[in-house]
Parts: sequence; structure tokens; C-alpha cells
Amino acid sequence: MNRVNRKLLVPAAGLLILFALVAVGAHPLVASSEDISMRQAVDRALENFPPVEMAEVRRERARLESRQAADAADEISDDAVQSYQMALVKYFYPRQARSAHRLARSEEEATIEDVRMQVQLAYRSLQTAENMTRPARAGVRAAAEALRAAEVYREEDMISREELLRAEARLEAARSLSDQVGAAREKAERALRILLGYDEHVPIELSARRPVFEPLGDVRLGHKAEQALEERYELKEVAEMRDLAEYRLDLARQYPSDPDGWPVDLPPDLIPGFEGFGSGGDNDEYAERIAELDVREAGLARRLLESQIESEVRDLYREVQSAEQLVREREANAKAAVEEYRQTASKHTEDMATRLELFTAYAERVRADAQYLEAVHSHEMAKARFHHSYGPGGALDDHMEGGSERGEDTFGSGAR
Repeated sequence: MNRVNRKLLVPAAGLLILFALVAVGAHPLVASSEDISMRQAVDRALENFPPVEMAEVRRERARLESRQAADAADEISDDAVQSYQMALVKYFYPRQARSAHRLARSEEEATIEDVRMQVQLAYRSLQTAENMTRPARAGVRAAAEALRAAEVYREEDMISREELLRAEARLEAARSLSDQVGAAREKAERALRILLGYDEHVPIELSARRPVFEPLGDVRLGHKAEQALEERYELKEVAEMRDLAEYRLDLARQYPSDPDGWPVDLPPDLIPGFEGFGSGGDNDEYAERIAELDVREAGLARRLLESQIESEVRDLYREVQSAEQLVREREANAKAAVEEYRQTASKHTEDMATRLELFTAYAERVRADAQYLEAVHSHEMAKARFHHSYGPGGALDDHMEGGSERGEDTFGSGAR
């Protein structure tokens, strides 16, 4: 089975790279009649994104092939089955086709969940970009004002050359951040546009909200790992393959091989090899041995997948824990920066702090808030990937539309 072409999707890890340096959009979304909520975006993608329809096509094709194999088997009576080759046509191929149909249905469900997840991640990334655009721009303005003040003080020999150079470096860093924000925002919007099927001329308007930190809470990790082993498509696929291999082995042991024993009027396309593990051996005196190896390989594949999936669930849980710790650290830094700016602004009104100190504190407050928003976003993405790792269901549906209203600028006007 071919899963969704994940290169067409928005990889969760790729989205996080966009924000590695607090990089999200620099330009506000253009006002448009295309206002869309997250749930509307998911619905639209499920209707328009090609991988969803491709999975539906594969499922319908598998259903027809199952009927075709069943009809061919009905043409052969049980008494006519005297060889391994006839047993394949009468019993094995219909069973194989039913298995393929079940897998196609599971694949379609997994594809829907994958696409739902990618839309939610892309939507949330673009929504976060809206929140981070203003701090990035404010940081540039604050750093520019700080540099102007530093240049005046340097001309009056009130500060050292090193302090002036630091002010220049802060401005360059703020500009770099703003550029990264703009580039990343464009990339996030482009990813969402592809998922929704919008062309370049259709602007997107999101109901942007400031994200709220929501810790994961208590988790029975062992239970989640067990749930993943029950729900993941990859294990369902291997289980079906092993079931088919074991059934084929039973037939190989029960019926003698007769390479000339195919029904004369059987269409060539209904004499496939075993489309699972191994080469099949339909016309081969070694059919039983090959079937035994198929069973063994299927068992080994399941053991490997179980180990990998359990490890993945635990690793993603640890990523959530690390992300939560980073949010708390960034939140403390942001609060400290707010207080530092408040005190500096108060001193400035009493002529106890210079404009350089005022705008430096302002720029630090902007930077700290941007870092906090980036940490909250990364935490939400880590939670979403963790939820998605152990079963179906929109990990973000229940809370990603939430958050606080984005009201006034994160930073006040005390630095005017």
C-alpha cells in the first residue's frame, strides 16, 4: 500500500524548523472574504487535497478487485480443488483481496487523519505568525530608537564605543529576526494554501488569537503505547500480511503443487504472485518453504515495528515535557523583562534613566515576548505530534481554536 506522499504534506518537523529562531510571519494577512476557521480549513482540505481522493480511489479499486477475485473463485467447486495452485485461486486470492480491501479502508482513515493533522499544524503555525509579527516589528522600532539615542550619547561622550556597537548589534539582530519572521510566515501560508487548494491570488484571513499554554497533564504512557500498537496503520498492514502468509502456508502443506494446475479459463490478471513478503512461488515446488519464510519475515517485521512505535511514543512524550519546561522558562524571562521595562519607564519619567536604557529595556521586552510565543507554539506542536502518534482523532480540534483574544499590542506606549 502506498501511503500519502508526505512530501505533499506539511511535515510537522519542517514546520518547527520555521520557528527555530522565533521565525513567523512579518506581514499581516490581507483582508478578504475568505475568512476560515480551523475546522473549516480541515473540512476544505478533506474535500480538495488530492491524497484524500487518491486513498478513496484505492479503497474503491480494492473493493472491486475483491469482488473480482470472489467471482473467479465461485467458478471453481470445492471438489475441483486438487492442487496448491487451484487452492490459491479458490481460497487464497479472495482472502488476499479481502485483506487488501480492509487495508485500503484503514489507509483511507489514516490518510484522513494525516491530512487533518497537517492542516491543523499549518493553520496553527500561520495563526502564531500573526501573533509574532507585531513583536518582531516592535523590536526593530525599539532597537532603532535605542541606536539613535546611543549615537547622540556617544557624540556627547556619555557612553563608550562598545556600548554604541552593542546598540548597532541589537538593531541588526532585530532586523534579522523580522526578516526571518516574514520568510517563515510566507512559507507557512504557502503550505496551508496547498493543503486547502487555494491559488496564489486568494488571500486567507484567519481568526488569529494569542496562544495559551496548556500543559499536557498526567499521562499513562504505557497505556498510550499500547493504544498505538492497536491503532497504527503500519501494524494493521503487517498483521494482515502475517495472516495471509500463515494461511498460504496451510494451503501449501495441505495441497500438492502442480504447476500445470491453473484453471485454463482463468484470466492472467487473477494469477498474481503473493503481493506481500517473499516472491510467492505459485509454480514452484518450494512453495511450502517460501510460505514459511513469509510467515517468519512478517513476524520479524511486526516485532521491529512494535519496538519502533513504542519508542516513538515515548520520545514524543519526552519532547512535550521538554517543551513545557522551556515554556515555563521563557514565561519567567518574559515576566522579568516586563517588570524591567516598567521600572525603567518609571525611572525615565523621573529623569533617572536614559532613552538608551529605556529603549534597550523595551527591545528586550519585545524579544522575550516573541521567544515566549515561539515556545508556546513549539509546545502545542509537540503535544499534537504526541497525540497523533498513538491513534486517530484530531489532536488539536478541541482546543486549537481557543486562546485569548489578541487585543492591544503586547507592549505599551511608554517608550514614545
